[in-house]
Amino acid sequence: MKRLQQLLILGLGLATPVLALAEEAHATCEPNEFCFQVQGYYILDFIAFVAIIVYAARKPLAAFLDKRYADVSKEIAAAHELRDAAQQKYDAYKTRMDNLAVEMEKILTDARAGTETEVQRILADAKAQVERVTAEEQIRLDQESKRIRDELQREAAALALKLAEQMVREKLDAATQAKLVDRALTEIEELPTTGANA
Repeated sequence: MKRLQQLLILGLGLATPVLALAEEAHATCEPNEFCFQVQGYYILDFIAFVAIIVYAARKPLAAFLDKRYADVSKEIAAAHELRDAAQQKYDAYKTRMDNLAVEMEKILTDARAGTETEVQRILADAKAQVERVTAEEQIRLDQESKRIRDELQREAAALALKLAEQMVREKLDAATQAKLVDRALTEIEELPTTGANA
């Protein structure tokens, strides 16, 4: 700190006579022209001032620049790491997006296969149900057919019996009828005897 004060005092000591000389020369120079005695002294003052600042601030400026260089290097390294991490994420997302189309196609294929399997199962169930209903209806039709056939046979037998009876009555006279009744009675009487013998 003491050194800096000494340099500032030296700088002011050098600048004061130069400024005084510049004021005197200003009166002898023509306006709007370069006059070394005026502008030259100003330039020399500026160069001396910069030299003093550089000499006085060299070590702190070097330390500041070294620190700044180290900080910037760290920030650049951190930025590179962030960029690399971002690039890895980007690559991962891009890979996922590229695979997304394949994955979607696989899902659609699986869904279609599952749908086709489900359709086949539904068709098989429907076919089995149709066959079951058809078999049940066939059984019901067979039973109804048998019932109707039996009923028709009974009615036909009853009608045939009635017609036969009517025809027999028309063709038989009273004497023949009495003979037939006697014979039927005789056969009926013999039946228990035959059943007892057996």
